Amino acid sequence: AALMPDLILIVNPHSANGSTGRRWPAIEAKLRSLLPPFDVAFTERVGHATAIAREAAGRYGCVALVGGDGTVNEVANGLIADDRPLRSDLALGVICRGTGSDFIRTLGIPRDLEGAAERLAMGQMREIDVGKIRFRSPDGSEAVRYFLNEADIGMGAVVCDRVNRSSKRLGGRLSFLRAILITTLIYRGHLVTLSLDGAPAQQMLLGNAWFANGQYSGGGIRMAPRARLDDGLLDVVCMGDM
Repeated sequence: AALMPDLILIVNPHSANGSTGRRWPAIEAKLRSLLPPFDVAFTERVGHATAIAREAAGRYGCVALVGGDGTVNEVANGLIADDRPLRSDLALGVICRGTGSDFIRTLGIPRDLEGAAERLAMGQMREIDVGKIRFRSPDGSEAVRYFLNEADIGMGAVVCDRVNRSSKRLGGRLSFLRAILITTLIYRGHLVTLSLDGAPAQQMLLGNAWFANGQYSGGGIRMAPRARLDDGLLDVVCMGDM
């Protein structure tokens, strides 16, 4: 009997402004020439990658994704539960087809398909930190999400939402710059209470706060140049009201 593949690719067909789905036959042919045998699963809705990853975690040694930073986040949330990886020997792989491509910049994973696939095929693994955020979701219930790259509160979250709702035809950096310009003109800061590392809480008028595990945000802006993915720390960058 044929051996089961040890690798699954979770593919977001809407990534790269839909070109991943449109060009998938050519992309898949290229990947099959560079990678060991793999299975493929396509995401069909928001949150679907999390469900696919959770199910795949029991069957594959490496769960890799073909998509952008949003897909990275969804897959990571499928591989972590109760503050621990579902399996200690499970690897997460990234082949970037995204608008921002911020997470892979800190890791040094090539942005081109061939380079990313070759890196994945090498099988070099490193452990990185995971951030955790508790928040109240729009329906009022408390939610928990994990993140690998960074979490924003304030203007940055509005920018990301604006980019995700746009066509992204301009490409990564221009899509983010356009969203930043529009948001800067209309966004007003919020009075927040911030406590860091158990220190006494401070009130401040906040335009944005970045809690950075990786160095890049917003389509290649190096917001936290000293951030390290494996130092046990999040770098916090706060910006007052514009």
